[in-house]
Amino acid sequence: MRQTRDKKVEKMRLELKGMNESEEKMKEKAMEMREWRRRVERIEKGESEKKKVKERLEQVLKRMDLMEKKGVAVFTICVGFEAISVVAVFLGKETSRAEMPGGALVLLMLLISSIFLCSFCVFDEKELFSFGL
Repeated sequence: MRQTRDKKVEKMRLELKGMNESEEKMKEKAMEMREWRRRVERIEKGESEKKKVKERLEQVLKRMDLMEKKGVAVFTICVGFEAISVVAVFLGKETSRAEMPGGALVLLMLLISSIFLCSFCVFDEKELFSFGL
């Protein structure tokens, strides 16, 4: 009877040892699963941030395109005003009306247009618009 009891105790010890080993394996697998889940979460977070950055970049590119178009429009308008001013000054000098009050306005318009054109030649469009011009 003692032998059967000892055999049963030994069998229970072996089962307990096996259960402890399987518990350790399960803990290791659970830790691996947690690590994989963290990695997947990081990847998903990175992808969502990448998507946000891409959308923001597209917005910036659209704004840059719009600013370039505005720059071309301002440049064209300045060239137009300067051409009108030059024609008005030459016509005014021929008819000797350059000294009249309207002539000063034409000269002022010529000066302002020249300043804008020179600023476009010296500065890049992006620099001009960053100053608020």
